[in-house]
Amino acid sequence: MTAESGQFPKPVVFTSRLWPNYLWHMLAVGRIGYDSDYADRFGHTVAGGDLDVLRDHHDELAFAEGEGGALSPFFGTFAGALPIETFADIEEYFAVLARTFEEGRLGVLAEAYPEVVSSDRFFKRGIVGGSLQEDRQALSAGIKKLAEVYLRSFEAYVNQVWPVAQEAIQPRLQALNTQYQQKDYIATWERFLKMEWDGPRYEMVVCYANKNGPDYNSLGYNANLIYYDKPFDRTWQFVSHEIGTHLLIDVYMDLAESDRYDQRELYAAYECMAMFFNRMVLGLPKLAYDIPQFESERRLGVYASIYRGEMGPRELISTALGE
Repeated sequence: MTAESGQFPKPVVFTSRLWPNYLWHMLAVGRIGYDSDYADRFGHTVAGGDLDVLRDHHDELAFAEGEGGALSPFFGTFAGALPIETFADIEEYFAVLARTFEEGRLGVLAEAYPEVVSSDRFFKRGIVGGSLQEDRQALSAGIKKLAEVYLRSFEAYVNQVWPVAQEAIQPRLQALNTQYQQKDYIATWERFLKMEWDGPRYEMVVCYANKNGPDYNSLGYNANLIYYDKPFDRTWQFVSHEIGTHLLIDVYMDLAESDRYDQRELYAAYECMAMFFNRMVLGLPKLAYDIPQFESERRLGVYASIYRGEMGPRELISTALGE
C-alpha cells in the first residue's frame, strides 16, 4: 500500500453520504442549536407545522461540545453512522428506534445494526447492554412525531436540496481526498502516541447544512461529520486533530468516569491536548485553527511548560489539571 496509490492500511476517506446530510439539514432548517442562512434558503422544504414540531423538540435534539439532549444521538450522531440510503431504510430505522424506547433497552439498536455497533468502540461502550433512564413515555411520543416529520420531508430534500448540496460539496471533497492520499496520517499519529487506531478506516462525511453549528461531530469512532466550506488549511489540519481525539478517547473517558474532575474542564483539556500533539504530528510551528471556547491559547501554554518527551497523554493531562 503506497502513498502514490492513495491507499493505506487504515485510510482517511472523505464522502458525502445523503443520510447524515439529511439529518443535519433538518437540524439546520429547524434552527436546532444554531442558525444560518441555510434555514432561510431551504426552510420552505419542510412544512410550517413540521418546523414547529422540530422547534418544540429543540432541547431534546440540540447538542454541542460533547453534550446533547436525550434524543440527539438518535437524530444525529448515532443515526448518522448507520448505513441508511433510502426512504425504506429510514422507515425501518424509526421503527427500530420506537421499539428501543418502548422496551427501554438500547440493545434493540445493537441487534438491528450489529455491523455498526459491534465494530465501533464508541457504540459498544455506550449502546450494548445500555438502558434508557429518561422519561421514556414522553420521549417515545416525541420520537413518533419527529419520525413523521422526517419521513414527510425526505422527498423534498432529495429533489430540491441534495443536488445543490452535492454540487457545492464536490470540490472540497476532491481536495481533501487528495490531501489525505499524500500521507498516512493515522499511522503518523499511531507512531507518535504509541497507540493503535481501532478500526479499518476513518470516514469524514462532508456536510452542506451545518454552517454556524457544531462541527467535527463524531459519528461513532470510525466516522465524523465536517462542514464543507471552512478554509482548507483549517479543515485538513482539524481532521488530523480529530484522529488524535479518537486515539485519545479512552484517556478522556477513563478520567471522566473517575469523577475527579469538572467535566467541562476535563473536556476542554482533552481537546487542547489533541491540539498540542497535532502541532507536533504535523510538524507545524502554528496551526491554522484554534479552539477559543476551550481557552486553547492558555492551555497550549500550560502543556508546553510541563511537557517532556517521555510523558504519556494520561500523565500530561493529569498534570495540567493539577494532579
